[in-house]
Amino acid sequence: MCSIGAGDSGIPVRIRPVEEKDRWEVIALGSREFPYIEHPDAFFLERMHRYYFFIAEVDGKFAGFIDMEPSLEDEHTAIIAGFAVRPEMRGKGIGKKLFEFAIRFLRATGFRRAIIYSKKDNDVANAIYKKHGFQVTKEHEGILKWEMEL
Repeated sequence: MCSIGAGDSGIPVRIRPVEEKDRWEVIALGSREFPYIEHPDAFFLERMHRYYFFIAEVDGKFAGFIDMEPSLEDEHTAIIAGFAVRPEMRGKGIGKKLFEFAIRFLRATGFRRAIIYSKKDNDVANAIYKKHGFQVTKEHEGILKWEMEL
């Protein structure tokens, strides 16, 4: 599965399944954006091989990633577990394209609900989630749980 479209700035964004050659870019960005993860190399390598994991490219260069997994509590629910765009690529619509792709992918895969978690003060990500129809269903210690029926 591959998606090509223009981001908000008109630049072409290609979204494709992660490949082994992407591992160091994924680990580097994941380590930066999720510093609380212990052993990010093993963590992201496992996710790359086990779950729905896609990357965004601009001009053939890694720009970001999104990964999703089935919920252990409900077979019809997916969790968007990782979503990140390289800092120098932000503000160009790449995150929006990745997120929209993920929603289409989850629907096509048969999921009926999506969940994503974010920090309460992550205004940029929270605006994306709200704009795409997610609603906050729970807040605990500065972490928001967003849900959307697909």
